[in-house]
Amino acid sequence: MIKIFFLTIIDLIILVNSGCTGTKNKQMEDEKVNNTMGAVLKNGEIISADGKASFVIPGEWIKWHKENETYPNLHLSMQELATVRTAEGEWDKEFATYVNYLLPFENCFAHAGAEGWGSKGLSFADLQVRAYVFRNTFFDISSNSFTKKLNELPALIKTITPAYVFEKNGDWKQLLISYRCIFIDYSAIAFIDIRVKNFDKNALVFAFMYTDHTSHTIEMDNILNSSKLKD
Repeated sequence: MIKIFFLTIIDLIILVNSGCTGTKNKQMEDEKVNNTMGAVLKNGEIISADGKASFVIPGEWIKWHKENETYPNLHLSMQELATVRTAEGEWDKEFATYVNYLLPFENCFAHAGAEGWGSKGLSFADLQVRAYVFRNTFFDISSNSFTKKLNELPALIKTITPAYVFEKNGDWKQLLISYRCIFIDYSAIAFIDIRVKNFDKNALVFAFMYTDHTSHTIEMDNILNSSKLKD
């Protein structure tokens, strides 16, 4: 009887632990998939899952997407977005740290680039971009609350001191953040180029990430000019 009782208690502990583990795993999955929209690719255009936001990406990006499954460059589903929220490796780790601090990732409906991201990245000469939608809000990058966040960036990575300037390009407000990253055998200046366009009730935001190794003005202008946001 004692042995049977002992086994019953053990079984009970296992069952309880299994239940807790299952709940914990579910919570972890919920935390990983914290994006609420996602997107699809159709005829060279990235379209948010609700069909209201879109932009056209360069043909070279589509070609990479078709030919390089090992180093994916388009992250559109909620599950794919969850894998690129943060990053390891040079450049992208810093990009992710700063961009996530300034812009809530749950508003990001697409992450795309010329090549892979993080541990799947191959170069520091590429352009990466995240697209965000903010509903029922006027997104002001020059507000006191947002400026406070900008001034807190140096505390996130002690070895880097980002600088920033505000500009206006047509209908787009621009926040250009720059900082130098120094690695063992090379260095470059990194840029986080945030563009904001407010509509009647909503806002479309792009966060471009690149270095001074290569100019990406044409690609960025084409993305911005092709972008749309419906009410």
